[in-house]
Amino acid sequence: TPFRAPDIINVQQLAKDHILGAAANMSDLPLASLGITLKGIFFDSQNQATAVVAQNNGGTTNYHAGDQLAPNIIIVKILPTSVVIRHNNNLEKLAMPIKPIEFSQTQQNPSLWNN
Repeated sequence: TPFRAPDIINVQQLAKDHILGAAANMSDLPLASLGITLKGIFFDSQNQATAVVAQNNGGTTNYHAGDQLAPNIIIVKILPTSVVIRHNNNLEKLAMPIKPIEFSQTQQNPSLWNN
């Protein structure tokens, strides 16, 4: 018998499934450990993304979705703070090394304001 699509689609389950090889929830992807570092992500006026990746030798290269980083490593999608890659047919992500902002309480010298 031929395949028949279901009459009802469970949207919540669909959001959890992998669609066409891309995970619906990118935060669940494992971090790639390839010895390369994601240095920056830029979006142009047409919302086309470019990822700046630093290699082991210290040089940087710009990449777009669909580009090959190395044999068996292809960029699948570029997000605002990470890049999804396909490494040996497994989805992984390169994350921006973002340091949290730390605020320290500073004392103001009252004499500066009371002249």
